[in-house]
Amino acid sequence: TWSAELCRIFGVCPPEFGGTLEGYLSLVHPEDRETSRRYLQAALERGGPFAFEHRVLHPDGSERTISGRGEVFCDADGSPVRVAGTAQDVTEPRRMETDLRRSEERFRNLCTQAPVMLMAFDPDGRVREVSDYWLQTMGYGRDEIIGRCGFSLLTPESRERLEQVIEENERVDEVVIKNLPLRMLRKDGRTMELSCTSVTELNDAGEPQ
Repeated sequence: TWSAELCRIFGVCPPEFGGTLEGYLSLVHPEDRETSRRYLQAALERGGPFAFEHRVLHPDGSERTISGRGEVFCDADGSPVRVAGTAQDVTEPRRMETDLRRSEERFRNLCTQAPVMLMAFDPDGRVREVSDYWLQTMGYGRDEIIGRCGFSLLTPESRERLEQVIEENERVDEVVIKNLPLRMLRKDGRTMELSCTSVTELNDAGEPQ
């Protein structure tokens, strides 16, 4: 038995769906069909709960991503007698995750390949990404910088100056630093005078990210 909502999610009317395992698998995207079969077969063999995702193709050719959760109920001998579960259409959340991942990849490529001294930080001040040009200029390797506290790269005077500017800034959605002269430590111990500009990026909740 499938609910009307489940049939709608899969793009099939109840009379067109025989309620069989093979009938269900025929609705799964061809590229995901064998994987789905293996998931279900493993669930039937071991019993208990299961969860996995796959794509389905609607009659109009549209593709949807389905997140399924269920449980295999067994008798006293351990043989499966019933499977019950739910399905949710997660197409849009997965699409948003893909778009975000691609956006982050574009940002990372821009950050690493741009011929400028470019750095990105997490909200706690640790280095998230850095351009290749910055590494070449300052003499560090990427593994030496990623995850490191940004303040540790500044001279004591510059660190104090930067902390003061951050404390005085009241609106994190505006440019918090603009053409601020700072002295940064190279790996060889020398210092480099830099003019720094920084913009704080916010998430949907208005929090720095």
